[in-house]
Amino acid sequence: MLRYRPTNLSPGNFPVNKSQTMESTLILTQNLQKRRNSAIWGTVNIILLAFLIYDLMYKCPLYSTWFNYLEYTVAGIFALNTVYHLYRYFYFTLKTESVTVTPTQKRLLGFKDTDAYCKVKQTSTPVMSPASMINTPDTNLHCTPLNWSAASWRSSGSNDSQNYSMASPSWVFYRGSPEQRSTLSTPHKLQFADTSDVECITDEKSLKQYMQDYEHFEKSMNASNPTEQSSNLLSSFWSHPATQNPNEVPPYLRRNQYQLSAQVPSNVNSSTGKIDESRSALNICALGNEIWRKLQIDSQKLTLWNANLRMWISQTILDRLVNEIALVNDEFAKLHLNDIKIGNVGLERLRKTAQTLPVIQYVPTLTALIPFLEVTPNQEYLVKRIKELAKGGCMSDFKWNSGGNYNGKEWDDSLVNDSEIIIHLLATYLDSQLLPLPNQPDARPFSKEHFIRHAEKVPQNPLTLAIHQVSEKPPHFRLIAGEDVFEVAKGHNNLFYTILLFLYFVNKKEHGMLGKVNMGRSGVNMLWIIEGN
Repeated sequence: MLRYRPTNLSPGNFPVNKSQTMESTLILTQNLQKRRNSAIWGTVNIILLAFLIYDLMYKCPLYSTWFNYLEYTVAGIFALNTVYHLYRYFYFTLKTESVTVTPTQKRLLGFKDTDAYCKVKQTSTPVMSPASMINTPDTNLHCTPLNWSAASWRSSGSNDSQNYSMASPSWVFYRGSPEQRSTLSTPHKLQFADTSDVECITDEKSLKQYMQDYEHFEKSMNASNPTEQSSNLLSSFWSHPATQNPNEVPPYLRRNQYQLSAQVPSNVNSSTGKIDESRSALNICALGNEIWRKLQIDSQKLTLWNANLRMWISQTILDRLVNEIALVNDEFAKLHLNDIKIGNVGLERLRKTAQTLPVIQYVPTLTALIPFLEVTPNQEYLVKRIKELAKGGCMSDFKWNSGGNYNGKEWDDSLVNDSEIIIHLLATYLDSQLLPLPNQPDARPFSKEHFIRHAEKVPQNPLTLAIHQVSEKPPHFRLIAGEDVFEVAKGHNNLFYTILLFLYFVNKKEHGMLGKVNMGRSGVNMLWIIEGN
């Protein structure tokens, strides 16, 4: 069967050196243009020179001597120009070399079929079987495109990521036996077999032979694995580290299929009759995992989405907010309002300041900035915490159930926690991006329709799609989609997972639209979070 492995990515090892092809094409174009110009100007000089020679041969006797000298001088100039352009024409004709390109490069570079200096090189494309894709390194990598491991998000995922580039066009195909596939499918270390004997499929005979080999290979694989295994790592019996080979399993176990038992729905302790909160937390965690399994989203993809969401919030909201606060404070200083500074005064004074004529004229962004600061009356701590969360680009200092130090003391319940800050900033930002509600133009569109705070009543509407804040301390969020309630696991990633679930339903159920605003690239540009690979 066919397999491939990444080779050395230095320019000399590419089948076609693209930079050299571009340089040769550029030189060829310049030489042809120069030759064309020399031919045109050479022809013009020859015509003018012939006219002057004719006039000198049959000159009029009335011409004066100085006029004859002028004609001789101009004729000499035209003669020199003619020699110069003829020399350039033959020089570039002999110097110009043909360029060898592939059919794709010929189409992209604009060569025509009549171009004599363009030679097309026909290349045969090796055939790669679907089974070989199973053995590609891409299926065994546990890393995001930014080479972030799951452990960097304080999870218990594996950190055995390898930094292999899968974007290179330099792949070597080679024929190997089906028995060698195990050398490429180890989950912890990528190993590549010897490729010294390279043989591509170039004719019908070799293709038929390959198809026969592959058919025998499939039969042998089906015979060795009669029972189809689940793709879920949590419920796969054979994925246990103590059982590396199915042949090691006793026959009485191989005759049965095993799956995870259902969680006990009740959270009431039978001995005491009281609610067991630890069991309730386990039930919510199991329900959260079950949601992602039903949506066919594995842990690796979920980790990638989580990283994308953190980066988007940090770069789109937190960084801009910090910069805008600094700009507004600088404008206050220019207006000699030294006693007013965001983070040092309360919200009520900021609102009154935003209504004054100088601020309206020179600091118009203050009115749009104030709603972001309404999550807590303690403005000093809020501004300080926003600046801390903005550092690093991915909110590495985020603490779901607490926050940062304040006045030299650790965080306590009198301060707002990070989860409440982030969900408020996100809701306020989306309020500014969505269109006003037709029946309530003064209301905030996202906060009114898609965010239900802790003290607010859950609407009974089959069209509802909203993030519901179930509790404040500790913060816990869930998704309301019509009559369905989707609980994700409690804890550090509860807020982010709920937002990701919200984006997933917007993309799948609402076709990427939130109201009349596109959440994709042509609008808010949030859907790349769950669409990017």
